[in-house]
Amino acid sequence: MPAGSGRAKEPHHFCPDLYSPRYVHDRQRYETLFDCDDARSAKRVGEASVFYLYSEQAPTLIHEYSPDARIVAMLRNPVDMIHSLHSQRLFSGHEEIEDFAEALAAEPERARGERLPAHGHPVQALQYRRLGRYASFLQRYLDTFGPERVHVILFDDFTTDTPHSYRSLLQFLEVDPAHVPDFRVVNPNSRVRSTRLRNFLKFSRWSTPLKAAGRRIMSAEHRRALAARIQSANQVVAPRPAMHTDLRRSLIEEFAPHNRQLEALLGRDLGTWLPSW
Repeated sequence: MPAGSGRAKEPHHFCPDLYSPRYVHDRQRYETLFDCDDARSAKRVGEASVFYLYSEQAPTLIHEYSPDARIVAMLRNPVDMIHSLHSQRLFSGHEEIEDFAEALAAEPERARGERLPAHGHPVQALQYRRLGRYASFLQRYLDTFGPERVHVILFDDFTTDTPHSYRSLLQFLEVDPAHVPDFRVVNPNSRVRSTRLRNFLKFSRWSTPLKAAGRRIMSAEHRRALAARIQSANQVVAPRPAMHTDLRRSLIEEFAPHNRQLEALLGRDLGTWLPSW
């Protein structure tokens, strides 16, 4: 099971090289995330910090903390992944360049510390192309934990046969393979109705005292419910703008050498991620 219900799903505790003020840096606070009855009685507990994959330090730090940890990585066609990531970061307020092609073109400037959004942590996540080069990142975990403790799910397989992918994961974790959750789409592409409202509640100097006041007068459950209602009212589900055909072809060709390395690493055919022309 993940960290206690309603708690930090992606604390990113073990990647100090990818800094964000929103991450859980304190060890005691991190361990408190798992201080609940469900976690104490569960066979497996875990969390879902996606940027652990890209951290140079995370494999070693995780292994030092829990040598028997099991690592799960879901990999999506990198062209689609970085397009989706750009859209998600726009929604969350961690990206300010709305056009995807322009954001890609800005990568060299951003690497020099220029054109950075006000709330763009971790700044490494603005180097979209680099994030799609999975093989070298995955190799670090295979070297640190061994292939028997690293489970890779391809997003293509997950969407084609979700129950089968889920059962394979349960078998890897050595938990009840008969458990069947509700397979609903819970994170469709969205955009905010008001960036001003989002930024006021999330980033302004008033957000901290507002949250502190909320903790004094409301239970954690009611605070989460209120936050969910506000976010729902300030978002609309909408398809992300289509990627230009020429840009997509260019990115497929650019990622091809890295995807072939990943093919060799996984022993899997990734032909649908490679150029077909």
